[in-house]
Parts: sequence; structure tokens; C-alpha cells
Amino acid sequence: MVVWLGMTICFFQPARQVLEGDLDSSIFTAYAYFLAHGFQFGPEALAMGGPYAFIMYGGYYGGDLFGLRVMGELTLQGIFSVLLLWFFLKQSSRSWLRWWWISLQLIFSAELADLTVAWTMLLAGFLLLEKPREGRSMAWPILATGLVSWLALFKGTHLVLSFATIGVVTLAWMILNKWRHAFLLLGSYLVSLLGWWLLARQNPLNLPSYVTGTLHLASAYNGAMSLEEPLYIFRRGVAVAGGFAMLLGITAWIRRRDPLQVAGLVLLAGNTFVMWKHGFVRADGHVLFFFCFAAVAVPAWYLHFVTRDGRPALVPWLGAATAAVLLLFVSLAGRADPLRPSLKVSSFPSARRARSTRNPPAVPAGAKPASRCAARCQSLLD
Repeated sequence: MVVWLGMTICFFQPARQVLEGDLDSSIFTAYAYFLAHGFQFGPEALAMGGPYAFIMYGGYYGGDLFGLRVMGELTLQGIFSVLLLWFFLKQSSRSWLRWWWISLQLIFSAELADLTVAWTMLLAGFLLLEKPREGRSMAWPILATGLVSWLALFKGTHLVLSFATIGVVTLAWMILNKWRHAFLLLGSYLVSLLGWWLLARQNPLNLPSYVTGTLHLASAYNGAMSLEEPLYIFRRGVAVAGGFAMLLGITAWIRRRDPLQVAGLVLLAGNTFVMWKHGFVRADGHVLFFFCFAAVAVPAWYLHFVTRDGRPALVPWLGAATAAVLLLFVSLAGRADPLRPSLKVSSFPSARRARSTRNPPAVPAGAKPASRCAARCQSLLD
């Protein structure tokens, strides 16, 4: 209990800034404003965040739902800490790597709200793929589906991940001919999703428009928000993502006779791809998300899919050596520019071009209007 409470406090992110005139704080505080003033997500409010995004982005305070956000954040981080301890305790007590994994969670995930939500959903997916013991209640799997459906209404990324998680889990149980179990999980998810939507005082008829609008925004995000990262950062990202994808593919082939293990690998691969996309489409400080996620995902892969009862079961020396190399890549990337506090968005080529477009060179005040316009256009072209 003491450990769980300490971890919850460690991951808790209080409000640290108030509403200012910049874009980020305006967007983040708008989520609480929308919910507090009865806006309907979908037809009236359409953003990448959903009805519960105010919990995730509560680091900015704009005057609405302060107490409710604190309660929601404590609940979220308390659930995340429970799942961390579950994953930690299910590993062999002789495994030193589990201590390494939970330490990396505290180091890399504590300050990034996106990562705590992503890991909560991924660990809930692993829990849904656990074989239920004879005579044990289905309460925990049903609660896990309710958790996944709640997280779906945080952000557009989590909405897609939530659908994918439940789809993969349901398919895995169907392959095992556990049809009743599969439909119980799917039904619990759909009912919970509707319940969370109604709890946020949203009209159930607006749920389809919210889903389709969010998907449209996500598809347009690639072109509207993309930046070009420096080549050396891209190469490090490719080295980590490519090597990890190869490991996941090899492990899935070896575990091909176990649908639940393959499904877990698919969930891990999907989350890795989303973090890659999240980091390298935006490609400014957002590359942090991918590198920090990968630093924790590699030992999670080794603990959950490679070792059994503390003993390597899949080409142990090769797996351990490859995991060590990947961790080295991540640590080297972590010491590179993307993680240095001195790194600014202006260090990226496309950001410099955008800044020069927003602040073009001044034109002499005495110039005629036509020449002033021509000079300004020429400065933009240059």
C-alpha cells in the first residue's frame, strides 16, 4: 500500500501553469472549459482531445474543473501504479530486469502525460490477454475493458489505440474458440464506452460524429503539424524502431502457436508505431515520446515475452544481447540533442523556415505601398 501510494504521488502531475496567450495553453485549458460549459463533443467541439482530455492536460489551469481534474488525475495515476505493480509482481522474483523496468518507468514516464496514459492502456491490454484461472471471477477483465474505454475519450490517439486493443484482444480469444469470453469483453467495452460518454454529459447521438471527426483530424495532422527533424535524430530513431520491430517479428514467429502471446506482441508493436508517429511526425521536442517509450518497452518485451519463470526461453543469449544493444541505442539517443534542455524547436530546419515566414524582414517605412508589398513578397520568397 505504501509503495502504491508513493508511486501514485510520483506520477501525479499537478497544475503548474495558468492560462496565457499562447496556443498550447489555450488549447489545453479549452478542454475543461468545453466540459464545464456543456459543449457537445463532435458537433460543437472538435479537437484532438475528448471529454476527459482535461485530466491529461490539467497541467494548465484556466479556471474550470480544478478539483475534478485533481481527482481524475489521482485516479488515473493510482490505476497506472496498480498495473505497474501487477506487471512487476508477475515476473520472477529472481529477475533483476524487473527492477530495471520499473525504475525506467519512474525516470522516463513520470513527466510525460502521454506516456502514462499509453502505458496504462498497454498494460490493461496485457491483462485482458491473461488466461483466467478456473473459478476466478471475470471482474478484473471487465474492469480492464472499462478502463480502456475511459482512456479512449482522452485523446484521438487513444481512441484509435483503444479500438485496436479491444479488436486484437477479441480476435485472440476467438481464435482460441473462447467465444463467450471474447463477446463478454467486447460487450463490456461498448457498454462502458457509452457509459463514460453519458457521464461526461454528452448526447449519445453525438458519439459517431465525435469518432469520425477525430479520425478526420488525425488524418490531417500528418500534413498540418509535421516538421522535418535533423538527419542524425532520424537515423537514431530508425535504428531503435527498426531493431525493435525485428525483435518483435522474430518473437511473434517463435510464439506463433500461442495466439495470446502473438496478440500481446501486436499490441506492443502497435503502441511502438504510434509513439514513433507521434514523435517523428511532429519531430520537434516530441521525439522525446518515442525515445522514452522505447527505453521502457525493450525490457518490457524481454520480461513479458522472452523469459518464463525467470529463465530465458527464446535463444537467451541472442535475445539478451540484442536487447542490451537496443537499450544502448536508446541511451545514446537519450543523451543526444532531443533530450537536452537547450534544444529549441528553432533548431529544426522547417521550424526556422516557419519562423522566418511569420516574422519577415522589416520594410522601410518610406517606401510606397506597391513597393512595400513587392519587397515583403520577395523577402518571403527569399
